[in-house]
Amino acid sequence: MVKMKENDSVVEKRNVRLVHGDSRKLLRGFPDCYFDAIITDPPYGIGFEDYDSSAEVFFELEEEFFRVLKKGGWFVFWWSTKKIPDIAKIKKFAYRWMLIAEIKGATGKSIAGDRTYASIFVFSKGDAKVKARFADMLPAVELPQMNGRKIKQGDFKPTYVQGCLLSMFAGKNGKVLDPFAGFGSLLLSALLTGTGKEVWGVEIDEARFEVAKKILEHERIPGAIPDMLNGLMEKATIGLFGGSE
Repeated sequence: MVKMKENDSVVEKRNVRLVHGDSRKLLRGFPDCYFDAIITDPPYGIGFEDYDSSAEVFFELEEEFFRVLKKGGWFVFWWSTKKIPDIAKIKKFAYRWMLIAEIKGATGKSIAGDRTYASIFVFSKGDAKVKARFADMLPAVELPQMNGRKIKQGDFKPTYVQGCLLSMFAGKNGKVLDPFAGFGSLLLSALLTGTGKEVWGVEIDEARFEVAKKILEHERIPGAIPDMLNGLMEKATIGLFGGSE
């Protein structure tokens, strides 16, 4: 297990570690070829608030992502549909596939009307094999919005979909990095499903970090995850998320 510096703000709980800091600095503390998968929801550069004013940090970190990811590892990220052409900036990883998170209920507008899906792109470092198989369209059971004066707006990514991604690309024994952890949806999914030997999240924004810390402490989104999801996650842990290694 990698140890952070004593002055780093770290939340540790079972198989997850949430660090408050800048990935551009903190990733230097991880050894080469440490992670089996990088799964993240980066800044898109669509400018809905200052926090998301530029996606360049995502592309700036490609060299570092490549360094810390094992050969045969997965590089998976959510991405804004309107910014898909920018993905051509990725040079070191090989494109493998695109997954769709089907949103139950529109969360925005597109030029065609209501936006009812989100795109997830799958790249790899060399030849990589999935740990468990699902469909390439995954149901977004819940998509709560985190609103507040300090946070302005932001999505907490669907816990069920995040759990599927962990199972597909990391498995029970994988080491995973989320360099833009946000509200901690990937880490919460890791706790709920027990997927991933080590799941690290790094978040630079203090308001998001504090919300994520509370979510991980309670292992739920206070007042946001419906009771039906708790039952679904219990079944998923036994069934869907118990995929083959």
